[in-house]
Amino acid sequence: LGAFLLFGALVAAAGVLDPALPRLGLAMIKVNLLAFGGGYTAVALMYQESVVRTAWLTPKAFVDGLAMSQITPGPVIVTATFIGYHVGGLPAALVATFCVFWPSALLLTLLAPQFERIRRLEPVARGVRGLLAAFIAMLFVVFWQVGKASLTDLPTLLTAAAAFLLIRRKVNPIWPILAASALWAVMGR
Repeated sequence: LGAFLLFGALVAAAGVLDPALPRLGLAMIKVNLLAFGGGYTAVALMYQESVVRTAWLTPKAFVDGLAMSQITPGPVIVTATFIGYHVGGLPAALVATFCVFWPSALLLTLLAPQFERIRRLEPVARGVRGLLAAFIAMLFVVFWQVGKASLTDLPTLLTAAAAFLLIRRKVNPIWPILAASALWAVMGR
């Protein structure tokens, strides 16, 4: 309880630096606590929070942040750091990163000893199945929105289709990335 209270106090106190920081922190806490099923479900929530609900980022800027998270080591959820930096520089990046990781770490520490018992509860199992179905639908919506923001002309469509086909044929992803980068550099984009 003390750790949760301290965490809440730190998020609220961040408002002294910038009034937007507690709102950013709460948005990332929401992403952390509701992203069932892995990092890509968090992408849908981050998109909803940072583009649709708050308009901190444009769809294009979100896609840029998502791309940055994919070329750096670590999970896709580090997109939160990009969002935070875009909202308010380094302090906001730190708040967003802290808030997108810390709540689940606290919960894991507290609930790990009870995990097997909680997991077997039928209401919990039904709730998780329902949440996963909802997140799959959200992923399709975000996929559509990101596609609209990214695939804006014939060259981007052709590049995406070629990369998709190469990856489906089990080509190491680095080759389509390098080929697309070289192609776009030659085209001056």
